[in-house]
Amino acid sequence: MKNKMFRYLMVITFLLSLPIVMVYAQSVGINTNNPTATLDILSQGDNGLTENIRINNSNNINLLTLLNNGYMGLGTISPAVRLDLRADLAGNNIIGIGNTNLAASTARAGAIKYVSDTKELHYSDGSQWLILEADMVRDCVIADNSYNLMVCPDNTTTQLGNWNTVYDPTGTFNASTGVFTAPKTGLYTATFSVHMAITSVGAGSYIEGQWIASNGETIKCTNSFPLPGGFMASIICSGTVFLDAGDTLYPQVFHNTGTDKHLRIYGDSGPVSAASDMYFNNISIVIQ
Repeated sequence: MKNKMFRYLMVITFLLSLPIVMVYAQSVGINTNNPTATLDILSQGDNGLTENIRINNSNNINLLTLLNNGYMGLGTISPAVRLDLRADLAGNNIIGIGNTNLAASTARAGAIKYVSDTKELHYSDGSQWLILEADMVRDCVIADNSYNLMVCPDNTTTQLGNWNTVYDPTGTFNASTGVFTAPKTGLYTATFSVHMAITSVGAGSYIEGQWIASNGETIKCTNSFPLPGGFMASIICSGTVFLDAGDTLYPQVFHNTGTDKHLRIYGDSGPVSAASDMYFNNISIVIQ
């Protein structure tokens, strides 16, 4: 009988305790008797630098610190800004930023995302995503030819190569072939200027410069010579073309001046005036 009564008392005690456990399990308060969230922590600090939360790993190395002023440190116990990652641990204090399909208006102004396809950081101004380009290396190519023989036969289209690269920070220009490969999608302004060595030029002839893009776009420029003579046949060809990342662009010339030509280079005017033959042939390509 005693055992039976004891079992009844245990069951009643357990049932009476259930509501209390459930109520307290719904929210937990630290330093507060009236938690308003699942976990409610009320700071006991008397200034903004008081630590609210500190989490260390098994080696007692700091992982996270939250101060009374709302500043959070990851790996540092003294965060100086809202989120401070300047820890001493292993020097691995970087942020990984991913992509999103949210509209800029939904993400709101100030949001940042990384577009892996184009390897660009974009930021939201509240209405659209814009490329973050501050301090980025600008895609630009500058090359010249003052020393390398480049023959352009009569009545023949010749791809202009044998350049000397002056500036190409992204390694997108093949100086040997003159082929430029667009590192990213955008508008590119391309210009080349070439001058043939002084030889005879037939009346009614012309020289045509072209930029040829792998996507089918073409820029053409022509210089005509109505009268015969002995002079430099030259052409300057410039224009803007849209290229997708990976598209190529190269310069070429055609002429029907009556004789084979070559670009004017050092020494064409003889040893005494050799230096006067320099800087006649140049090329530049820059993204807008």
